[in-house]
Amino acid sequence: MCWIAYKPEGTKFPDAFGQWLANANANNPDGIGAMCLKRNRVEFRKDFQDTYDALEWLLERERYACAVHCRLATHGLVNELMRHPFPLSGRFKRVRGTCKAALMHNGVLRGLGGAKKSDTAELAMLLRDIPMEVLIRDSFLRLLDVALDGDRLLIFAAPRTVLMLGRWHEEDGLYTSNLSHCYLHRQVVYRWGRCELCGQARAVQETRYGLLCASCLAELEDDEEEENAMLKWDTCALCGARAWVSELKGKWYCDACRAYIESALESGWLICRSCGNAYPPEEMVEFVDCRFCLDCARDLGIEETEETEEVME
Repeated sequence: MCWIAYKPEGTKFPDAFGQWLANANANNPDGIGAMCLKRNRVEFRKDFQDTYDALEWLLERERYACAVHCRLATHGLVNELMRHPFPLSGRFKRVRGTCKAALMHNGVLRGLGGAKKSDTAELAMLLRDIPMEVLIRDSFLRLLDVALDGDRLLIFAAPRTVLMLGRWHEEDGLYTSNLSHCYLHRQVVYRWGRCELCGQARAVQETRYGLLCASCLAELEDDEEEENAMLKWDTCALCGARAWVSELKGKWYCDACRAYIESALESGWLICRSCGNAYPPEEMVEFVDCRFCLDCARDLGIEETEETEEVME
């Protein structure tokens, strides 16, 4: 997700900003970065140790235009260098310093990013090749906004240029890229460790899946939501119990019955069209593209005769 907060020059941070920043950092725990727009340069820092360290830095520069970014990694390494902002001038591989322009981004850029570099880092490296006088033109910004496809982008450029792309929220004079500062997604304690899914060293938490980083947990929960969307509360076709059931071969089964049916199918058994149970092929009757067990065929008045075989042919 990530989260950006931007405070214009000449305004103060809201009274609740400290709590908002703590919430956003808990929900996006892969690192805090900040920048401020001074008269002839952009000052930035990405090696904050915690929320309070970042808050103190921002409050010391409150009279300037300031922005802070909390990262939830989707691409690239989780380290200080991959935190936002990214300088658009001067030496790229720095975690603090000054430059003529810098950017922050909230969203996922398709086609960019890999195992080492994040998608935003690659975007910044592309934009560094574009002269600033071109970058701030309305025509180029419209083109960039289309390419971002709804993502939020914030650029500080000296002397006093602030560029905001995408849809932002405003509250008490503070602009945020989303509302993840308003609440805590999970009351959890993060600690530094190695994620059991991606194997990277980063902020992790104990979950029912194991020790995971926030981005891997989000992926698993998204997969679980998609899987749950394929379930419904209904009667199992085999055992008749009311339960969460999923579809298999046109019938809906509870988890236990589905496991049994899948095992039977792997053994070459077939599913009866009527009762939903599985039987060996020799115990099935085929009629008009349907297969029935002997009991169901008898109840339905279907007999395995030569006439039936002719209909099938």
